[in-house]
Amino acid sequence: MRGVHTHEPIVASLATLPERIGSLHDTIASLLAWANRVNVFVNGSYRAMPQVLGDPRIEVLQNGINIGDQGKFYWTRHTKRGYHFICDDDLIYSPRYAELMIEKIEEYQRRAIVGVHGSVLIPTFDDYYSGDREVFSFTEDKPEDRRVDFLGTGAIAFHAAGVEIPFEVFDKPNMADVILGVFAKRSRIPLVCVESPGTLVAKGYWAQKRSIYEHSSSNAIDSPFNVRAAANHYLKSHWIVAS
Repeated sequence: MRGVHTHEPIVASLATLPERIGSLHDTIASLLAWANRVNVFVNGSYRAMPQVLGDPRIEVLQNGINIGDQGKFYWTRHTKRGYHFICDDDLIYSPRYAELMIEKIEEYQRRAIVGVHGSVLIPTFDDYYSGDREVFSFTEDKPEDRRVDFLGTGAIAFHAAGVEIPFEVFDKPNMADVILGVFAKRSRIPLVCVESPGTLVAKGYWAQKRSIYEHSSSNAIDSPFNVRAAANHYLKSHWIVAS
């Protein structure tokens, strides 16, 4: 792939909604610049397959149901070799992002999940979506690698032969970041927010419009993207137990 030097397959997986096709164009184009295969889980179904998904390197799964961000982890059960990138449909990924993630995966001997957006929970947390976390954003320069409690699952990567993430652990919609954090803690898999500039991943058109973070942090009323109460309940039930 252009700008990324490896003999192993590079797979990128994401979930989307039919109405987000406008943002998906830019995301898919950025991924095809360096990925051997792109997996797209459609929450719902298209009336007609969009042209942007017609590339032979793209696999599309749509079955008419909506399982939220769980869908981007569907292919963890099938991808057993190479580098697996978990992505979002509202972000744009540079080739340098892929290069750096692969470098860091190898630096941590393929035993860690790496990303460019992470957070650390304070011991006396009450609300995941409030000020109870120290956040290291993908839009900001990060001067060093840092072990974190959570990674933003729209910008993570791991080696499929070194880290196993069962799809079945994602048993609640739109809570992938929290669920992965609990799973990694329980499984003693390091989560590393890596040293990186804030320019490797860019926000697409939909990034501030219907994101889980925006709806949950603002506690949007009657929104399926607002998982604030559910995420806090899940963490309070599982975080200490996972220690």
